[in-house]
Amino acid sequence: MMKHSLFCFVLFFNLNCFSQDFVSVAISKSYSNFNFTNSQGEKDKTIKAVLKNAYAINYQKLFYNNLFVRAEFGAKEMGAYSLYNTQKITWNLNYFDGNIGGGYNIPINAFQVYLGASFYASHLLSGNQTIGANYYDMKKDNTIKKNDLGINLFLGAIYQVSSSASVFLECAKSTGIYQLDPGSKQKLFNKAIFFRLGLMFEFNEPQRRFTPSH
Repeated sequence: MMKHSLFCFVLFFNLNCFSQDFVSVAISKSYSNFNFTNSQGEKDKTIKAVLKNAYAINYQKLFYNNLFVRAEFGAKEMGAYSLYNTQKITWNLNYFDGNIGGGYNIPINAFQVYLGASFYASHLLSGNQTIGANYYDMKKDNTIKKNDLGINLFLGAIYQVSSSASVFLECAKSTGIYQLDPGSKQKLFNKAIFFRLGLMFEFNEPQRRFTPSH
């Protein structure tokens, strides 16, 4: 037992010493939509994507072998629209969002390309549905569940502008895996494509910095 504890301590110490720590802030534009299946098991193809916004701050640890882990918190807008008998139907959902995941970083001179995945959990702050001129509070009326779970797959590129600051672009596909419709016959899931622009800042002590292996 003592040997196992010592091994874990040495492993954690080495990983922590040979790593870089970053904090990032980002803004995103997204094409948000629903995966909706009616009570007959038919997918509704009339629901279309809408342009939404998202904001986030994250902490990332990059290890010497170019693997990284990151945790993120932020706010995101989701929703969609449809047309029914010439009436426009819109859904607007606002979430507090948290996710955790990791990936692999590929250094290319001043650039770095990365890819990875994360698991997200979101809590509904507000939600409404508009049918023509009629407005409905979905959260108050309990016509949508207040929590959402899903998976993000992301690909991005980083450009270093100084010794401690970088800019990055990222594209992410977000897929909800938690049924949002309170009923049991219809199936409703969030989905979105995010395009993100952000700033990344390193805050390691100089003696702990390293050059990732190529």
